Amino acid sequence: MDLLADDAVVCSFGMTTMLNMNFTMSDMWTFYPNFKDVETFDADMKKCEVPMNPGKHYTEIVNSFATKAVEAFNAKYAKGIPIASLMPELGMISGVLKNATISPYLFDGWMYAGFSMYQDMPQLATEDY
Repeated sequence: MDLLADDAVVCSFGMTTMLNMNFTMSDMWTFYPNFKDVETFDADMKKCEVPMNPGKHYTEIVNSFATKAVEAFNAKYAKGIPIASLMPELGMISGVLKNATISPYLFDGWMYAGFSMYQDMPQLATEDY
């Protein structure tokens, strides 16, 4: 992690942080990422232009920063991220592929997904008279 001042790196931290994410998707192809359980195991100052005692452990400071960053991310994307906002060309997918589902579980190292297409929807039966 780098701290910047006037677009220049002022301090560099080396850190080991674990973040757990709950990632869901609605049938309208809107993604809902939500980070949980931020835990920083180790943070050390690698290089710093200001006197901040290089070599001292900054685990609590980095963990506090990471926790606040995750809270801000979760608040910003609480209403979801429509796939069309990520790439407008993919917006048509939400109209063509209906009832998309992604499993929240891994099986044999794979995450399974499925969908039905617009053409798969039941058609009204009409008879010629």
